[in-house]
Amino acid sequence: MNARSLKIEMAGDSFRQKTFPKIRLQGQWLARLGFPAGSRVAVVPMATGEIMLRVETPNEADARFAANLVTMAA
Repeated sequence: MNARSLKIEMAGDSFRQKTFPKIRLQGQWLARLGFPAGSRVAVVPMATGEIMLRVETPNEADARFAANLVTMAA
């Protein structure tokens, strides 16, 4: 599959100057690459300007959810 070029969009409230970057990924090409709808994705920072996306197993997603609950409760 060839590389894709996507625009980084602006999201948030521009009137209050509280905006942030947003990347939207969609299309059948995601399913063909092993990213089925409804799955969880780990976003792994690699370097400045570079991230890696990886489908999480159900156990990884559950463990991350539980860890976030503990962090939020502290």
